[in-house]
Amino acid sequence: MAKVTRETIEDIVKEVLKNIAQPDPGSPTTCRSGDCGVFDSLEEAVAAADKAGKDISTIATREKVINVIRRAAKTNARRFAEMAVDETGMGRVEDKVKKNLLVAERTPGPEIL
Repeated sequence: MAKVTRETIEDIVKEVLKNIAQPDPGSPTTCRSGDCGVFDSLEEAVAAADKAGKDISTIATREKVINVIRRAAKTNARRFAEMAVDETGMGRVEDKVKKNLLVAERTPGPEIL
């Protein structure tokens, strides 16, 4: 069974970050704890999430972030579906792709605020 690895999460986070803003030329090519939104501890993740929430306090910024996440979810819908079926041994890839696309397109975002 395939497991979701740290590297898989890092790849997806890098893709999202790349689409939110131009990458910093000095940014690392691999993620360490705290880089790319991947943390070694829950406490670090919670502190970073609290700070990020304050950093994206405007609706326009939130919309931009949500749009990038939606795009990444749509782009990776098949990959996520295959990973879910491999890991759980349940369901059909095609059904999960449809579900992933539906969630990416229809989950409410900042427009409901």
